[in-house]
Amino acid sequence: MNSYIAHIFEELAAATWDRIQFGEQLRCSQGEETITDINLLELKRARLPNIRVEKFNKAQESETGLDWEWWIGSDHNGWWRYAVQAKKVDSSGRYSSIRHKINHQFQIDILEQYATLNRCIPVYCLYNYASIDLQPYWHCNYPYNQNQLGCTVASIDIVRKAFAQRGHKTFQFIHSHQSVLPWRCLVKCPAIFSLTSGHSHP
Repeated sequence: MNSYIAHIFEELAAATWDRIQFGEQLRCSQGEETITDINLLELKRARLPNIRVEKFNKAQESETGLDWEWWIGSDHNGWWRYAVQAKKVDSSGRYSSIRHKINHQFQIDILEQYATLNRCIPVYCLYNYASIDLQPYWHCNYPYNQNQLGCTVASIDIVRKAFAQRGHKTFQFIHSHQSVLPWRCLVKCPAIFSLTSGHSHP
């Protein structure tokens, strides 16, 4: 994919990082729904030919467990279909809503069921800001840039490990895994696909 597509993802990740940081400082923080709306709207405005997005409303989210679907690729090379749930880090460095329930069922289970039935790759998009040294959590092959950790992607398997263990729903635990990367990697590095499974066409 061309560098312009990756640039858009990089800009949005940096903006998300700043939005969380400054929101905390001004005590006017934006929730994950607002951040999702802003980012997906900007992707739509960019008219990227290799990115297709379908946003899910609250009623749909309760049935599917996801915030949006992504199709990334091309007719020539094929399309990767992702079922995405977004989570925002809180001021303590935790993703407190990972164990969110919908009608007595954990959201993560609903997401996995939907992804299996629809041949999607289930991932979590994590919105982040942290004031700690982040270089140990940088797994991208490109030079370190902490702002690119503003939007990262983690497989459902990694999030399940955090889900299952008390005290592990943190930025540090999830991002200690080598497969958790800046979301630009979905469009910048084809090798990212080796970290996931499943291949679908729209």
